[in-house]
Amino acid sequence: MDEQAALEQQKQNCIFCKIIKGDVPAKKVYEDDLMLAVLDINPATKGHILVMPKEHHPILPLIPFEHMQHLFKKTHGIIKAMKQALLCKGVSVFIANGAAAGQQSPHFLFHLIPREENDMFSAFDLPVTGSKEENDKAAAAIKERINGMMRAYFSQTGQQGLLHQEEATSPPRGTAAQPSSPPQHTTEEHLDNLIKTINEHDDLKQAIIERPAEVKEAVRTSEKWRKLFASVDIDKLSQNLKAMVAAQRKKQGADLDKIGEVL
Repeated sequence: MDEQAALEQQKQNCIFCKIIKGDVPAKKVYEDDLMLAVLDINPATKGHILVMPKEHHPILPLIPFEHMQHLFKKTHGIIKAMKQALLCKGVSVFIANGAAAGQQSPHFLFHLIPREENDMFSAFDLPVTGSKEENDKAAAAIKERINGMMRAYFSQTGQQGLLHQEEATSPPRGTAAQPSSPPQHTTEEHLDNLIKTINEHDDLKQAIIERPAEVKEAVRTSEKWRKLFASVDIDKLSQNLKAMVAAQRKKQGADLDKIGEVL
């Protein structure tokens, strides 16, 4: 069974999709076009809420960025309302992303759990494992992997033309060649800065992918953007980022079967 067929079958059997459609009753506390928040029928504490996108997405990385923005923006307000209505001391926000992380539902959701001091709820009392050295190595590996994923799609400066190499020009006849000032950044350094900026700003990445014409206009009219995207082919960058996101989603989709195994 291919990924799309597995997703459709999973969607048909998804209890939360049935709740969203109204086929299964639930106590709704908030609803709009993109999301639904309901009371958990097996609450960890009084007022335990489940927040979910209306579209069926098995894991967080498969949710479109703008939908995720909407979910968290609205959740911010729900948490404020919970604290005011329940007079609770705090709210735990819990996400289990993938079967290995404890996800038991094929529909991505997160839990909002009202908390009180000494409430005896210990689900987040995690054991401390791993040394500082091991954690430092893990952090370095993750950082390297993120940059590597970006580079794999748009660091080909020579052959595929992401970065245009500026052509050297000869001085007019009869004039002496003027020494050129050294560049502020090498191509490698400039690319590193660009990768870092895109990694840190999802809204910028989304704009490059979906609205490259607007990005090119910003580069044309803004000195700051001209420096950031100096010698960069925006259209090529957009294509490569699209390919990168598609490859990530395809790889992450393999987690569908693993989640199904725990149902």
